[in-house]
Amino acid sequence: MNIGITCWQRIAGYRSENKERAIAAFEDALSVWTRETNPEGWAAARMNLGIAYWERPVGDQAENRERATEAFEDVLSVWTRETNPEEWATARMKLGAAYLERPTGDRAENLERAIFAFEDALSVWTREANPEEWAATHMKFGMAYRERLAGHRPENRERAIACFENALSVWTRKRHPKEIAAARAHLETACRERFGEWLENRVASGGPVAQRPATVSLPGEGAP
Repeated sequence: MNIGITCWQRIAGYRSENKERAIAAFEDALSVWTRETNPEGWAAARMNLGIAYWERPVGDQAENRERATEAFEDVLSVWTRETNPEEWATARMKLGAAYLERPTGDRAENLERAIFAFEDALSVWTREANPEEWAATHMKFGMAYRERLAGHRPENRERAIACFENALSVWTRKRHPKEIAAARAHLETACRERFGEWLENRVASGGPVAQRPATVSLPGEGAP
Protein backbone atom coordinates (compact mmCIF):
# COMPACT_ATOMS: atom_id res chain seq x y z
CA MET A 1 0.00 0.00 0.00
CA ASN A 2 2.78 2.45 0.96
CA ILE A 3 4.81 1.54 -2.12
CA GLY A 4 1.76 2.29 -4.25
CA ILE A 5 1.28 5.71 -2.66
CA THR A 6 5.00 6.48 -3.06
CA CYS A 7 5.03 5.46 -6.73
CA TRP A 8 1.89 7.48 -7.39
CA GLN A 9 3.45 10.62 -5.91
CA ARG A 10 6.89 10.03 -7.43
CA ILE A 11 8.31 12.93 -9.44
CA ALA A 12 11.40 11.22 -10.87
CA GLY A 13 11.18 8.72 -13.70
CA TYR A 14 8.45 8.26 -16.29
CA ARG A 15 5.01 9.30 -15.14
CA SER A 16 3.17 6.46 -16.86
CA GLU A 17 5.58 3.86 -15.48
CA ASN A 18 5.19 5.21 -11.95
CA LYS A 19 1.40 5.07 -12.27
CA GLU A 20 1.50 1.47 -13.47
CA ARG A 21 3.70 0.48 -10.53
CA ALA A 22 1.27 2.17 -8.16
CA ILE A 23 -1.67 0.26 -9.63
CA ALA A 24 0.22 -3.02 -9.35
CA ALA A 25 1.08 -2.28 -5.71
CA PHE A 26 -2.53 -1.47 -4.76
CA GLU A 27 -3.69 -4.67 -6.46
CA ASP A 28 -1.04 -6.62 -4.52
CA ALA A 29 -2.36 -5.20 -1.26
CA LEU A 30 -5.86 -6.23 -2.26
CA SER A 31 -4.68 -9.80 -2.83
CA VAL A 32 -4.28 -9.99 0.98
CA TRP A 33 -6.80 -7.55 2.43
CA THR A 34 -10.44 -8.51 1.96
CA ARG A 35 -13.68 -6.78 2.77
CA GLU A 36 -14.43 -9.44 5.38
CA THR A 37 -11.07 -9.69 7.20
CA ASN A 38 -9.81 -6.09 6.91
CA PRO A 39 -12.63 -3.80 5.74
CA GLU A 40 -10.85 -0.51 6.50
CA GLY A 41 -7.60 -1.49 4.76
CA TRP A 42 -9.53 -2.97 1.84
CA ALA A 43 -11.62 0.20 1.45
CA ALA A 44 -8.54 2.44 1.57
CA ALA A 45 -6.77 0.31 -1.03
CA ARG A 46 -9.85 0.27 -3.26
CA MET A 47 -10.08 4.05 -2.95
CA ASN A 48 -6.46 4.50 -3.99
CA LEU A 49 -6.88 2.03 -6.83
CA GLY A 50 -9.97 3.88 -8.04
CA ILE A 51 -8.11 7.20 -8.10
CA ALA A 52 -5.18 5.56 -9.87
CA TYR A 53 -7.39 4.09 -12.58
CA TRP A 54 -9.27 7.37 -12.96
CA GLU A 55 -6.03 9.28 -13.59
CA ARG A 56 -4.27 6.48 -15.48
CA PRO A 57 -2.56 7.97 -18.58
CA VAL A 58 -2.35 4.71 -20.56
CA GLY A 59 -4.74 1.96 -21.61
CA ASP A 60 -8.34 2.14 -22.75
CA GLN A 61 -9.79 5.21 -21.06
CA ALA A 62 -13.37 3.93 -21.01
CA GLU A 63 -12.22 0.73 -19.31
CA ASN A 64 -10.08 2.69 -16.83
CA ARG A 65 -13.08 4.86 -15.93
CA GLU A 66 -15.31 1.83 -15.40
CA ARG A 67 -12.74 0.24 -13.08
CA ALA A 68 -12.49 3.48 -11.14
CA THR A 69 -16.26 3.75 -10.81
CA GLU A 70 -16.50 0.16 -9.59
CA ALA A 71 -13.76 0.80 -7.03
CA PHE A 72 -15.48 3.90 -5.60
CA GLU A 73 -18.74 1.97 -5.29
CA ASP A 74 -16.88 -0.80 -3.44
CA VAL A 75 -15.47 1.73 -1.00
CA LEU A 76 -18.97 2.99 -0.21
CA SER A 77 -19.99 -0.52 0.78
CA VAL A 78 -17.67 -0.09 3.80
CA TRP A 79 -17.45 3.63 4.56
CA THR A 80 -20.68 5.27 5.74
CA ARG A 81 -21.73 8.80 6.63
CA GLU A 82 -22.07 7.78 10.26
CA THR A 83 -18.80 5.88 10.77
CA ASN A 84 -16.43 7.61 8.29
CA PRO A 85 -18.03 10.95 7.34
CA GLU A 86 -14.95 12.59 5.78
CA GLU A 87 -13.87 9.48 3.87
CA TRP A 88 -17.47 8.83 2.82
CA ALA A 89 -17.82 12.38 1.49
CA THR A 90 -14.57 12.03 -0.46
CA ALA A 91 -15.72 8.75 -1.98
CA ARG A 92 -19.11 10.23 -2.87
CA MET A 93 -17.40 13.20 -4.52
CA LYS A 94 -15.10 10.91 -6.53
CA LEU A 95 -18.02 8.72 -7.55
CA GLY A 96 -20.01 11.78 -8.61
CA ALA A 97 -17.13 12.99 -10.76
CA ALA A 98 -16.83 9.52 -12.27
CA TYR A 99 -20.50 9.48 -13.26
CA LEU A 100 -20.33 13.08 -14.52
CA GLU A 101 -17.51 12.19 -16.92
CA ARG A 102 -18.51 8.57 -17.57
CA PRO A 103 -18.20 7.82 -21.31
CA THR A 104 -20.50 4.77 -21.22
CA GLY A 105 -24.05 4.09 -20.08
CA ASP A 106 -27.16 6.26 -20.23
CA ARG A 107 -26.10 9.92 -20.06
CA ALA A 108 -29.23 11.12 -18.28
CA GLU A 109 -28.94 8.41 -15.63
CA ASN A 110 -25.23 9.08 -15.13
CA LEU A 111 -25.93 12.77 -14.53
CA GLU A 112 -28.66 12.00 -11.98
CA ARG A 113 -26.28 9.71 -10.10
CA ALA A 114 -23.60 12.40 -10.18
CA ILE A 115 -25.98 15.03 -8.78
CA PHE A 116 -27.11 12.70 -6.02
CA ALA A 117 -23.48 11.93 -5.09
CA PHE A 118 -22.49 15.61 -4.96
CA GLU A 119 -25.49 16.37 -2.74
CA ASP A 120 -24.31 13.63 -0.38
CA ALA A 121 -20.78 15.05 -0.22
CA LEU A 122 -22.16 18.52 0.53
CA SER A 123 -24.23 17.11 3.39
CA VAL A 124 -20.87 16.61 5.15
CA TRP A 125 -18.57 19.31 3.77
CA THR A 126 -19.29 22.96 4.63
CA ARG A 127 -17.79 26.22 3.43
CA GLU A 128 -16.47 26.95 6.93
CA ALA A 129 -14.96 23.56 7.80
CA ASN A 130 -13.95 22.24 4.34
CA PRO A 131 -13.67 25.25 1.98
CA GLU A 132 -11.48 23.53 -0.64
CA GLU A 133 -13.61 20.39 -0.87
CA TRP A 134 -16.82 22.43 -0.70
CA ALA A 135 -15.74 24.66 -3.59
CA ALA A 136 -14.52 21.77 -5.75
CA THR A 137 -17.77 19.88 -5.22
CA HIS A 138 -19.85 22.93 -6.11
CA MET A 139 -17.87 23.30 -9.32
CA LYS A 140 -18.65 19.70 -10.34
CA PHE A 141 -22.21 20.12 -9.08
CA GLY A 142 -22.68 23.12 -11.36
CA MET A 143 -21.34 21.23 -14.36
CA ALA A 144 -23.77 18.38 -13.69
CA TYR A 145 -26.74 20.76 -13.45
CA ARG A 146 -25.68 22.58 -16.63
CA GLU A 147 -25.67 19.31 -18.56
CA ARG A 148 -28.68 17.77 -16.80
CA LEU A 149 -31.23 16.28 -19.20
CA ALA A 150 -33.99 15.69 -16.66
CA GLY A 151 -36.03 18.36 -14.90
CA HIS A 152 -36.79 21.96 -15.87
CA ARG A 153 -33.96 23.41 -17.94
CA PRO A 154 -34.13 27.03 -16.65
CA GLU A 155 -34.23 25.77 -13.06
CA ASN A 156 -31.22 23.51 -13.68
CA ARG A 157 -29.36 26.46 -15.17
CA GLU A 158 -30.08 28.68 -12.16
CA ARG A 159 -28.80 25.98 -9.83
CA ALA A 160 -25.67 25.65 -11.98
CA ILE A 161 -25.06 29.40 -11.83
CA ALA A 162 -25.45 29.37 -8.04
CA CYS A 163 -22.96 26.49 -7.79
CA PHE A 164 -20.32 28.26 -9.90
CA GLU A 165 -20.77 31.42 -7.83
CA ASN A 166 -20.32 29.38 -4.64
CA ALA A 167 -17.04 27.95 -5.92
CA LEU A 168 -15.84 31.44 -6.87
CA SER A 169 -16.65 32.70 -3.37
CA VAL A 170 -13.86 30.45 -2.04
CA TRP A 171 -11.24 30.27 -4.78
CA THR A 172 -8.81 33.16 -5.19
CA ARG A 173 -6.93 34.21 -8.30
CA LYS A 174 -3.57 33.84 -6.54
CA ARG A 175 -4.09 30.31 -5.19
CA HIS A 176 -6.50 28.82 -7.73
CA PRO A 177 -5.92 30.51 -11.13
CA LYS A 178 -6.90 27.47 -13.22
CA GLU A 179 -9.96 26.68 -11.13
CA ILE A 180 -11.16 30.29 -11.26
CA ALA A 181 -10.68 30.43 -15.03
CA ALA A 182 -12.72 27.25 -15.49
CA ALA A 183 -15.49 28.38 -13.10
CA ARG A 184 -15.77 31.79 -14.77
CA ALA A 185 -15.94 30.21 -18.22
CA HIS A 186 -18.78 27.91 -17.12
CA LEU A 187 -20.55 30.78 -15.35
CA GLU A 188 -20.33 33.09 -18.37
CA THR A 189 -21.61 30.35 -20.68
CA ALA A 190 -24.55 29.65 -18.38
CA CYS A 191 -25.38 33.37 -18.16
CA ARG A 192 -25.26 33.72 -21.93
CA GLU A 193 -27.61 30.75 -22.27
CA ARG A 194 -29.93 32.36 -19.74
CA PHE A 195 -29.97 35.65 -21.67
CA GLY A 196 -30.47 33.88 -24.99
CA GLU A 197 -33.45 32.00 -23.63
CA TRP A 198 -34.90 35.19 -22.15
CA LEU A 199 -34.52 36.94 -25.51
CA GLU A 200 -36.21 34.08 -27.37
CA ASN A 201 -39.12 34.13 -24.95
CA ARG A 202 -39.37 37.91 -25.26
CA VAL A 203 -39.57 37.71 -29.04
CA ALA A 204 -42.07 34.84 -28.93
CA SER A 205 -44.33 36.81 -26.58
CA GLY A 206 -44.31 39.85 -28.85
CA GLY A 207 -42.45 42.08 -26.39
CA PRO A 208 -40.20 44.92 -27.52
CA VAL A 209 -36.62 44.05 -28.43
CA ALA A 210 -33.70 46.25 -29.23
CA GLN A 211 -33.79 47.57 -32.81
CA ARG A 212 -30.93 48.89 -34.88
CA PRO A 213 -31.06 52.67 -34.38
CA ALA A 214 -32.24 54.72 -37.39
CA THR A 215 -29.66 56.99 -39.01
CA VAL A 216 -29.91 60.06 -41.23
CA SER A 217 -27.88 60.64 -44.35
CA LEU A 218 -24.97 62.99 -44.02
CA PRO A 219 -24.50 65.74 -46.60
CA GLY A 220 -23.29 64.29 -49.84
CA GLU A 221 -24.68 60.79 -49.10
CA GLY A 222 -27.70 59.19 -50.68
CA ALA A 223 -29.48 60.16 -53.87
CA PRO A 224 -28.72 63.61 -55.35
